Amino acid sequence: MRRHQQIWLLAVVAIVAFAHDPASGRGQPGQPDDGSCYFREYGSAHLKKHPDQLVKRVRVLIQRSVGSGNAQQSYAMSIDVDIRGRSSTYSAVTECEWDEGWRFEEPLLSCAVECDGGGVGASFSDNKESLLLYLKQPEGLGRLVVGRSGHGCDRSTDPDTSFELTEESDDKVFKLFAVSPAECTPLKAYGISEPDSK
Repeated sequence: MRRHQQIWLLAVVAIVAFAHDPASGRGQPGQPDDGSCYFREYGSAHLKKHPDQLVKRVRVLIQRSVGSGNAQQSYAMSIDVDIRGRSSTYSAVTECEWDEGWRFEEPLLSCAVECDGGGVGASFSDNKESLLLYLKQPEGLGRLVVGRSGHGCDRSTDPDTSFELTEESDDKVFKLFAVSPAECTPLKAYGISEPDSK
């Protein structure tokens, strides 16, 4: 009987160790797993109640960055959005670090777009079934530059090539829900680094 108890205890320890091992691809409690995909499409009723909201649909892919095997996890987040009045899908690739709350009021991913393209924050439910994506920044006006190429660095004189979301619209916080990673496969084409091999 005691031997069975010892085996059971070792199994529990192994499972917990795997869940907290960066090489496993699984995040700490409240942190995202490698390859997590989140999605939200706002219906006409919601958009009618929020006439100043510009985003109609948003999708997020989160991958652990290459070489981020240290205790301070780094991530790449790819975002694509559909905007009211525009036929194109706009995207951005951000680099993120886990922020334990010294910049924000709660722990979250703090993500920035290169070339002064703004950024976002993201916090996760305990079971990781939902995500809150914040355009709001701790200092200054929250903003996120998205482009048709998938990179915030793509600035063009063509106004339809890129778009800047700011807090001045009703696009401050988005609640997204976990979906199959397959739903985010198109986002991998935007140039996100492949995660570490497991």
